[in-house]
Order: sequence, then structure tokens, then C-alpha cells
Amino acid sequence: MTWFDEYNKDVNERQERLIQGIPTLIPFASFPRLSQKVPGIIPGDTLIVTGNTGEGKSRFVRSILKDTIKFCNSHGLEVEIIINSLEESKEKFIVSSLASALYNKYKIKTNYFELANYSTSAMSTDLKTKIETCKDEVNLLQKYVTLVHIANPYGFFVYTLKRLFDTGKFYNGNKQITDFETVKANSNNWNRYVPNNPHRILIVVSDTIDAYIAENQKTKYETILNFSKFFTRKILGLQCNVISIFVQQQAPDLERIQTNFKGKTELDKLKPGNDTLLSCKATSQDSALIFGLFNPVKYGETSYLGYDKLDTLKDGDFRSLVILKTREGEKTTDNEVPTIAYFSRDEFVELPLPTETDKLKQYYK
Repeated sequence: MTWFDEYNKDVNERQERLIQGIPTLIPFASFPRLSQKVPGIIPGDTLIVTGNTGEGKSRFVRSILKDTIKFCNSHGLEVEIIINSLEESKEKFIVSSLASALYNKYKIKTNYFELANYSTSAMSTDLKTKIETCKDEVNLLQKYVTLVHIANPYGFFVYTLKRLFDTGKFYNGNKQITDFETVKANSNNWNRYVPNNPHRILIVVSDTIDAYIAENQKTKYETILNFSKFFTRKILGLQCNVISIFVQQQAPDLERIQTNFKGKTELDKLKPGNDTLLSCKATSQDSALIFGLFNPVKYGETSYLGYDKLDTLKDGDFRSLVILKTREGEKTTDNEVPTIAYFSRDEFVELPLPTETDKLKQYYK
């Protein structure tokens, strides 16, 4: 088969799916302006979400995942999400889901301390009653999301590979491999993976990739590089069409200022970048998309991207979503999307244009 024949075969298969109303990528449904710049995530891609400590990286990822579940449910796609949560407890994930359900149902604005009952006084009967009515929403999320805590990156890879084995078939040529240990041994034992459901999508999240421990006789850098380049990109991505998301820290502020010589101002130098990824910068080479979260208000800048008084936003915090890399290449201009983050319920919302003053009013105190 020629290269053009291979291309034609793949494109025609996707065309048939699209005619049937089955999407071939996961769009950023809640981010229309972002979608104009980046259409979505293609199965097999790796996405990195980076930023300084406290910028909301994990919450942004969870916001995307909740949108993904809704989108897949309404478009005939089966989705499973495995989150390797190395820095946050299961309770925090559950509570944020509950906070989202309470807001959507009753417009109640709450927080982790209140919902987890870390307080000096008992929770009100009214709130407790309303929490009980949100049981189904929280349990529904459990249907799609599995939370694990596996500090060894190879161990997480094996866990993911086993899920693929349980929900699909591995082949060596035309012969199916029925023994998982043979599949696990190395990728040369098989050359093809076929999911039982052709419309199934598996998404795996490493949160954060910086929290992985070094493996035997390897430095932490070498461990993460091997996990990113070989296990994630080559095997899970290219061979199994798994979508991988890395939550990755940025280097400390001072190091970013000293590293970034191209920034015109100190604020520019403090923005997240591919060259200032913590632990292992080489992960950027294996990713199709890299998003950075940036909070200029933290550095005293309350006017940004045409918006004013960003320190007076109501209930949420301003975050600029910086597109650091797309599969088409580096974004150098018009690469920021303004958002407001509601941390208690893991939601990010695009801000209206600065010129849409009437729409903007609802977001300010």
C-alpha cells in the first residue's frame, strides 16, 4: 500500500464516522475562543498543562475532563479516565465534584472546608439535605473516572496497559496474544492493538509528573524522559491511541527570569514556557499540545489583555491560558485565552471580549 493509499484509507474511515455523527477528536467544548485556535485533542496525543504552584493546573485538567465526559456521552463515544493523583487526595476530588453539583442545582457557592466538615461548628441541616440530593451526580462521575496513586511511572504504565488488555485485543501480525505477561514484556511482542469498542477513548492523567519517583539505576530526569518518550508517546500514544495528560510544574520564578532572555519585560519572563518546565524539559518534545496557566494579578498587574481591575472579579480568579505549543508548531502571536477560574468546583470559563462590557459585568463585584 502506498503512502497516499494509507492516507486515503484513514481519512475515509474518519469521514464515515463523522457522517454517522461520531467525532474524531475531543473538542474544548467550554472554550469556544480556544477552539478557534486549537480544534481539540486527537486520540494518541499527549497534552501538558503547566504553570507555577497554585495556578490551578489540576483543576483546569478536571474542568476539561468533566466537559469530555459530557461530550462523549452525547456523541456516541465510550470514555474511561484514569487519574494518577500523586498530590491530592480522593476526598478533594469528590468534594470538588460535589461543589460543582451544588452550584449547578442550587447556585450554592461553597468550599472544601465547608463540604469536608473541617470547621468549628456543625454543617447546617439545609446544606446536608442538599448534599444528599447530589449523590447521583457524584456517583455518575465515578462511573467514568478511576483514581489511583502509583508513584512509580512504569507501574502506572503497566496499570494502563492492563486496562487496555481488559478492554481490547493485542496482536502479533494476525495472531492474538492472550497472555498479559507477554504483552507487558516489551512492545516488540505485539504490533497492533484493537479496542473491543472502536468508539472507546482512554484518557490517562499524571498529576503531577514531577511527583514520580526515580526508578532503579536512573535519575529522576531519565525516569520521566523514558516514561514520556517510550511508554507514553511510543506505546500508549502511537500504538494504542491513548490520550495522555501530564500536569507539570514550572521552574521557580527567579529561575524563569534568569532562563528567559527573550522576554521584553519581567512579566513576560514570568509567563510559563517550554524551556522552564520542571523535572524534565524534554517532555515538551513528545507532546502535541502544551497549555500554560498564568496569573498576572499575582505580580501586581491588574490590567492585562485589554481587561481592567482583574483583582475585583467576583467569586473567581483570572487566569490567562497560554498556548505554548500545538501540533502545527509553536504559537508566537495571539496565543493567550482569558479565563476565570472557580477553584472550589473545578471550573474554568472563558471571559467575554474586553469590548463586551455588558457581558463582562456579571463577572465583576
